[in-house]
Amino acid sequence: MCYYIQWGHERFVAWIAIMALAITGLAPAGSEEQHDGDLGQRLDRFRTIETVLDLIHREYVQPIDRQQLWNHAIDGIVGGLDRHSHYLSQRDHALFVPGNDINAIGFGFDWRHDPLRNVLVIQRVLPGSSADEQGLVAGDILTAINDTPLLDIPLQLAADRLRNSDDASTLHLHRADGEAYSAEIVRRPLDDEGVTASRIINREHGIGYIRISRFLGDPQPKDQSPDAIARTRTGRAMRDNLDRLRGDGLRALIIDLRGNGGGSLPAAVEVADCFLSGNDQSPTLITRQRGRNPAQSNDWYAKGSTTYPHWPLMILIDGATSSAAEALAAALRDHRRALLVGEPSQGKNSIQQTFHLDDHAALRLTVARFITPHGVSLDEEGLQPDIAAPMSDLQRLELQRQENDSADIDPQLQRAQETLQAVLLFHRQPDD
Repeated sequence: MCYYIQWGHERFVAWIAIMALAITGLAPAGSEEQHDGDLGQRLDRFRTIETVLDLIHREYVQPIDRQQLWNHAIDGIVGGLDRHSHYLSQRDHALFVPGNDINAIGFGFDWRHDPLRNVLVIQRVLPGSSADEQGLVAGDILTAINDTPLLDIPLQLAADRLRNSDDASTLHLHRADGEAYSAEIVRRPLDDEGVTASRIINREHGIGYIRISRFLGDPQPKDQSPDAIARTRTGRAMRDNLDRLRGDGLRALIIDLRGNGGGSLPAAVEVADCFLSGNDQSPTLITRQRGRNPAQSNDWYAKGSTTYPHWPLMILIDGATSSAAEALAAALRDHRRALLVGEPSQGKNSIQQTFHLDDHAALRLTVARFITPHGVSLDEEGLQPDIAAPMSDLQRLELQRQENDSADIDPQLQRAQETLQAVLLFHRQPDD
């Protein structure tokens, strides 16, 4: 998760960013590097910046820390590149790495900071975790832990209190609709491989269901090249679950990518490789990755070493399906291996890399983009479902609370299941 600091004086930030761009010579996107202006001109620009900062420091309606002003200036420069590139100050970097990670907490949830309300909001709950057992859902607001407040205090302090709490703690929260509740949760090791649900949901027709919440590579990857697939945590978990479901009579499959914000592209490639055949003589393209740096450019192909039977596939997507999850969905649809059901995806085809700076700050920068096998860039527009199945906010909230993979309360899952039943009726599958 990338926490993005926002400031209320956008016009000032934009102005500072423009002046800083003039100093550094940073060119607009798509143009060649610029280094116009001699040293004297650049020094004049520095003096203008200093004059502006001095005036704000002395005359602004409320006290403003000078370092904070510089942070906002840099943030404005980077934020103007695209919506996924961010400057992380020393404080923000401490939150970004790795404190909010679901495995670092141990309670079974991760969080994000809502800058408008200045609160910590649960972003994801790991099925089977202590948080899941106690009914925590995405969107809940954290208000206190063990009677120690998490509201109306500096963000760093709130995050520290959450991380450093007792292994058995009482969380106080508010639902998205304002309902207050408490939960007794226990910190324990978590086995999160990205595949968070896997079962046969319709035994009569042999329809299976697998939910992938995110894509995880190796904890310490040695190789991120296209030849590195078949080594990712999510890829291994996917194959293990497919083998188990196959033994249970799997004849058709629903892959749930709703809420999946992406993660490791090699892991998404390995999942796609489960369903796409290919070899050196007849390669099947999964996705193209293109960056300005040649090291960030790869073509990812299906290896076809353990391709599973040609089961009918449905993929569930929504507005939170993003990045590597979109790459997987696009690859399977482009090769006519799956239909997409649900709502348009987010539209993020970019890959970010974190650069650590000398002052313990960091730069989260877009370094590459991926392109679908049909040559389409998904940025901003996202994937349109083949079968539209919109869901109301009330239905979504109820589904989050139930955390139940049942078509009775999930209209998108129901639509996918009905479609697969029709496919199986007209195209009977041979026994595998």
